[in-house]
Amino acid sequence: MLKAGSTCWRVEPAPRVAMLVDMAPYLDAARAAMAAATRSIHFLNWAFDPDTVLQHEPDGPGSDPLTIGAFLQSLAEARPGLDIRILCWQSALPVAATQRFFPLRSRGFFARSRIDFRLDGTLPLGASHHQKVLVVDDVLAFVGSCDIGPDRWDTPEHRHPDPRRAKRPGGDPCYDCRHEVMALVDGAPAASLGALFRERWERATGQTLPAPQAGAKTAWPAHVDPDLTGATVGISRTQAP
Repeated sequence: MLKAGSTCWRVEPAPRVAMLVDMAPYLDAARAAMAAATRSIHFLNWAFDPDTVLQHEPDGPGSDPLTIGAFLQSLAEARPGLDIRILCWQSALPVAATQRFFPLRSRGFFARSRIDFRLDGTLPLGASHHQKVLVVDDVLAFVGSCDIGPDRWDTPEHRHPDPRRAKRPGGDPCYDCRHEVMALVDGAPAASLGALFRERWERATGQTLPAPQAGAKTAWPAHVDPDLTGATVGISRTQAP
């Protein structure tokens, strides 16, 4: 089924693969991986909202939730050498309106930070950039269906109502249950997804990013057990209309 150049872009051997079902497990693993990053954190997304809750009650019961925007800004300030870039779709206004106008809000949020946030409008008329990818140090990558938005958060239990789920604009009621899946890979598939990010970044911005240096350690989240080891992975770079 996996044929490079036909059914997928590349076929690579993955030392480890894990499937993360729903947003909460993905964000837990992503937070651990980003906290251990030594060189780079690169996002490709359809939407990216900095107010998305990354961790509920990080300092104990009753503490304020930690958002992904605040988390990335704290990492950027603490580690000036860490290259953090976010590239997401320059969505049409009617679509952006359904997602809290994330292009304008995110661009304003990151404008005076060390984080390079860009919008990508290089695509055919009527199409959208629908990739959801997070690459850490070019040695670990997440890819699948999860965008970064307040309406995406849920757990595998899908409780409704769940007081941790974000409220709709206006305060009530909370967003509906949401099912998502993300794959976590390391090794050659992660490096390929890093190359995909650089390709997209250059096409959108005109900037050529340097190739990653060898030697970065794999920051596999300690609490995530691989579902597969020594698996063969096919990587696609298609865009949804």
